[in-house]
Amino acid sequence: MRKTIWNKNVMAFVASFLLLFNIFFFSAIFPISQSEAQDTIESVIETSPEIPEEKLDQDLTVVERVSTVGGSQDYRQFILKVLGRNLLVMGLSSIPFFGFIVASITQFENGRGAAAFASSESIPQPVFILVLYAAPPFWMELLAYSTVSSISLLMIINRKFWREEIRKLPKAVTISAALLIIAAVYETIIIASL
Repeated sequence: MRKTIWNKNVMAFVASFLLLFNIFFFSAIFPISQSEAQDTIESVIETSPEIPEEKLDQDLTVVERVSTVGGSQDYRQFILKVLGRNLLVMGLSSIPFFGFIVASITQFENGRGAAAFASSESIPQPVFILVLYAAPPFWMELLAYSTVSSISLLMIINRKFWREEIRKLPKAVTISAALLIIAAVYETIIIASL
């Protein structure tokens, strides 16, 4: 019985990971028009806690805007803002029955954001996706969202054992939060080095 439960959890995690990975991949690789890319970039920049207020109105490229982060903010504050956003997504992804949908939408939006960034910087989308795949924060965030959303996925599939699944949620949230903390620090180091 114990082995069956473990296998079910592993299968749910793998399914969640693969689904979220594919949602990101296909939304990032799908072509994007210049106007859609510009609109996406502007909405991300306007709502991004990392970009200093005074840089929003300047006519700078996305890379120039992001690279100014360290110059006007304390890195601890930057880490907390990145971490806060990621923890919010993780928290919503851990909601029983609803979390997998939130994680899927987040991955879709992240993929479209990546496609928009690649388009605005005239980088071929497949090349940019490969660069993202080389960055550890991408994998840490994907693992974190997959961990919590797999519990939500199990609750959708196996409704009669939902109490058993909900007991696993605190452990999944703890593991995911640790991954997101490491990812936020790493992401800050990468952006500060631009």
